[in-house]
Amino acid sequence: MGAASGQKKWEFAIEGAVLASPAFAEGLLYVASEDKNLYALDAATGEKRWWFTAKASIFTSPVVAEGRIYTCSQDGRVYALEADNGRLLWAFPQTD
Repeated sequence: MGAASGQKKWEFAIEGAVLASPAFAEGLLYVASEDKNLYALDAATGEKRWWFTAKASIFTSPVVAEGRIYTCSQDGRVYALEADNGRLLWAFPQTD
């Protein structure tokens, strides 16, 4: 059974709405939410690996490139994070 059978393998509860498509890379699913968080979930198990909290809701789909995640928030910033651990690399304009 599992994905080939169309049965649900796992679920992950998020407090805010998810209005953008998730991104997938290297076995992780990156999900942005209205609750101000970007979540990195193990695609096989649904386990939360890490999360990043912006200053406002995130309604855009994250982009994965060369080991980094890029996303925008309603706070007017673009964020660059390390894909494997969620560490903030930079924000533009700079955060407070």
